Amino acid sequence: MPTSIPYSQCAQAIAHFYLSLDQGDTEGLLSCVAPDTVWLRQGKTLTGPAEIRAALAERNPDRITSHQYSNLQVTMEDATTASAVYYLTVYDNQHPSGGLQLKTILRSKDTFSLRGELWVLTHKRSKKHL
Repeated sequence: MPTSIPYSQCAQAIAHFYLSLDQGDTEGLLSCVAPDTVWLRQGKTLTGPAEIRAALAERNPDRITSHQYSNLQVTMEDATTASAVYYLTVYDNQHPSGGLQLKTILRSKDTFSLRGELWVLTHKRSKKHL
């Protein structure tokens, strides 16, 4: 089955989002979101880049994370909206051993909108899977 442009661009945006999060690159992460993005993160609703930036500024600077996504399925809702469903495996170093260990596995759903020529994140939410 051929890969569509929206699938490829949404997959790239998800990868860039989590790579930026893991590297502490807030500006890189924000380049993936729309001005009106809603991110349901850790029980809080963050709306727009300013709230996302403020929440990320509160992260422990010693925390190391690795977000790995898999089983991605992208569905076109209409010509300018797509949804992506996937599993997100999260590792962090907040354990007594100090090494990266499995923290959780989430089932995630993102919504993307075509803005100009880019697919950007407009809604992001996850819930515990395992």
